[in-house]
Amino acid sequence: MTARTNFADRLYAALPTVYRTRDKNGVLACYFGACGDLLDALRQTLVQRYADIFPDSDGEELACQDWILPYLADLLAVRLVSPEAEGRRQEVNNAVAWRQRKGTRRVAEWIAEAVGQFEIELIEGWQKVAVTASIDSIKLPATTYGVAPPDESYNTLAWRTTASMGARHPTLLAGTVDLRCPAGAVSVPVDGHGNPLNQAARRTRFPGAPAKWWRQASLHGVPCKPGAFDDPSRRTADIRTPRWDRGHALPRRLLLFVPPAAGLCETPAITLDWSDRGTAGFSEHVSVTDSGDMTEIRPAAGNAGPTRITGDIRIKDKDTLIEGLCLEGAVSMDGGVLRLQRVAVQMVRSTNGPTEKPAVYAEDSIIGNFDAIDRIVQLVYATVLTDAVCGEIRASDSIFMRPITDSVGSAPSGCIRYSRVHSDQDTANCSTFSTTTRLPLFFSSDFGTWGCCVLHPASPRSVLNGAEDGGELGAHHHRRYVLRGKAVLDKLAEYLPLDITPVLVPDAALLEPPT
Repeated sequence: MTARTNFADRLYAALPTVYRTRDKNGVLACYFGACGDLLDALRQTLVQRYADIFPDSDGEELACQDWILPYLADLLAVRLVSPEAEGRRQEVNNAVAWRQRKGTRRVAEWIAEAVGQFEIELIEGWQKVAVTASIDSIKLPATTYGVAPPDESYNTLAWRTTASMGARHPTLLAGTVDLRCPAGAVSVPVDGHGNPLNQAARRTRFPGAPAKWWRQASLHGVPCKPGAFDDPSRRTADIRTPRWDRGHALPRRLLLFVPPAAGLCETPAITLDWSDRGTAGFSEHVSVTDSGDMTEIRPAAGNAGPTRITGDIRIKDKDTLIEGLCLEGAVSMDGGVLRLQRVAVQMVRSTNGPTEKPAVYAEDSIIGNFDAIDRIVQLVYATVLTDAVCGEIRASDSIFMRPITDSVGSAPSGCIRYSRVHSDQDTANCSTFSTTTRLPLFFSSDFGTWGCCVLHPASPRSVLNGAEDGGELGAHHHRRYVLRGKAVLDKLAEYLPLDITPVLVPDAALLEPPT
């Protein structure tokens, strides 16, 4: 069933040719156009009504509306926890399948990726604990695990009895690492159908790259990146309360390794220079629209990938809207109002702008620093990395890494609410409400890099959940990284065996595909 049909064209085409020929002024076509629009609306309503019965679109153009999901969840006794609409859709759609496989490793990874909407590499805690081998334990051949001898001319018995190979046996419980070989992830070749040529291979989607098959180079070697997802070394049991950096080596733990989120500075990205605007190559990826006294700069239609613009942008006597871009230069406004929506910008300057209303308005954005002397700056869900100079500040749910000052270095007037301010911030002329001075930690504080201004789980709770709605402060509030992680742990509590504790572990090693 197709979601849309143009009944106006079909009705007009069904007329005898003589009537269409006589319709010189298009009155008849206009009449059938009105009839067709009504029929299109009726059919679209029926198709949407049918789609609203199911949580999944099943490949069709339409899917059930987001507000329908709680009602479908009630029918299946599903407790929705994901902050993302797609995550809630997966919760309802997979409710029966998850219950059928409840308690298994497969469903735990499935739930984490569906609810959190990020890639997960799952390791069970018992695999990290050093134990003594039992004398009656059966040691299966290494080929059972997909590990082949280095020289096919060796027979199986000779290979197993070789000292160097015996120390690397997959089922050998070794507490001491083998210094003769590294233990990292290595890529696995695939056949013509995309199937791995090694039975021990695992498949992972690495950010910025297609899904790849990989395996451990050695299960007892020296870890290339200690504590990473491909570190198989065993350790003494850690009974501390689990968190992102401790309490992992215990049989009752389930480790969920997650790559750091990219944030607004995702790489790789299409890089363009502002001086090339107007060219075909630039217009293919970035749309620059001038309509009267307003300039709009945003990704072009059909450009789904991240886009960066280098070079300074200077606009005079015009209101400007910039949306969905990473700007590695400065944006200078000589008059007019600058609006930023989900933008990462190196620097913002505003001169000769309005004084009775905000000259700079930023929402869900990263600003390296801004200089708006004697002007009003309004920030909502923003992160300012360095200096902030303005005449009046109006900020909510934002992060300021340095003190906000006016042109002479004093405290500006205004209001700051539900935000993080510097401990040396002077608030003599500025009212504050529910602010914190605790220092946030980012995966990266360098502008333009992967994970720039994305909050690390080691950040204080007043920053991770300091927004008015309980979400995270700063530029990535709209992406709900913290709430998604919390939802994953909350959902897994219903599907894991008793006393199994899931732990989210950020792992930068998942950003680099194995070679």
